[in-house]
This record gives sequence, C-alpha cells and structure tokens, in this order.
Amino acid sequence: MGYAVKPHCFGRQSGEHHGVQYKSTKEGWMTRALFQEWLDDLNERMKKEGCHVLLLLDNAFSHCAEKLLTNAEVEMLPPNTTSVLQPRDSGVIACLKPHFQRRQGCHSVDVKDNFIDDEEKSTKDLYEVEVVQAMHWCRDAWDSLTQSTIANCLKYTGIIPEDLYELIQGIANVRLESTQ
Repeated sequence: MGYAVKPHCFGRQSGEHHGVQYKSTKEGWMTRALFQEWLDDLNERMKKEGCHVLLLLDNAFSHCAEKLLTNAEVEMLPPNTTSVLQPRDSGVIACLKPHFQRRQGCHSVDVKDNFIDDEEKSTKDLYEVEVVQAMHWCRDAWDSLTQSTIANCLKYTGIIPEDLYELIQGIANVRLESTQ
C-alpha cells in the first residue's frame, strides 16, 4: 500500500514485475474496496490451486468481507485482542525481522566503499535502501517462513488447540518423509 500510483522506485515497471502486489490510494491506506478486490483475487488463486484457506484478521475498518467466498474463509479476531492473539505479533515478525536485518547489513557492507571518499554522506546514509529493495527483502523473508513456524505461532497464541497442532505437525512430517 502506498499513495503513489506509480512509485518512482518501480521505474517504468509494475509492482507485479518486482514480485510484489502494490496498490495505492490518495492517503496510502487500505480501503474496503481494495481489500475486497484482494480477497477476490486470493479466492480465485485458491480455487485454481484447489486449496481452501482461513484468514484470521483484526478488526481494522478495511477488513470487511462483503461477500461469501468459495475457497477463502474470513474470521475476525475479537476486538482488543490483537496483542494477545495476533500470530504475526507473537512470532512471525520475530522470524522475519532478523532475515530482513541480515539483508540490510549485507547491503551496507556492499555499499560502504561508496561512502569512504564521500564526506557528505553519514553512517545513517549507509543504511538507506530503495523501497523496492526493501519490498524484495520482505518478500524473501516471507518466503523463507516454514509451515512449522506459522503453526508454532498459532499454537503459542492458543488460536489452535494442542491436538490440532499435533495433527498439523504430523501431516508436515508425512509430507517431508514422502518427498525424500
């Protein structure tokens, strides 16, 4: 989400060309209409893949599923429980952050030579990255998450009961063994 229709960092290309979904509004905020469009697209992708998904969402104004979907079910978390229940706050971000920071550190090492001779640049500039680069790092960090990490986060929050967690872990192990 952003406010620029064609962000400068994308050049003449779209967000999809960079492997990210990008939408814009005048204020840079998600709207109900954009969220519904995203849900419809997700539902179509899941239908094509023969999958069914459950989305657990907080009670943000834009998170409004206005129609019944065939392959994506939406459940709203109770109000004022974000810090307690929201899985991304209880582990997923903790896994994503080091991945992103590692990439940023490597980037800083790669560009440090450009800073040695330039007296106008400060160490703060050493850590600046283009938005599109940060988007790539976030996408890569998300892609590196395992099913087990997400299941552990859901277990930690109590959203899924222990026996269901054990079933999920068992299925993951069967899949792993069958691919070897």
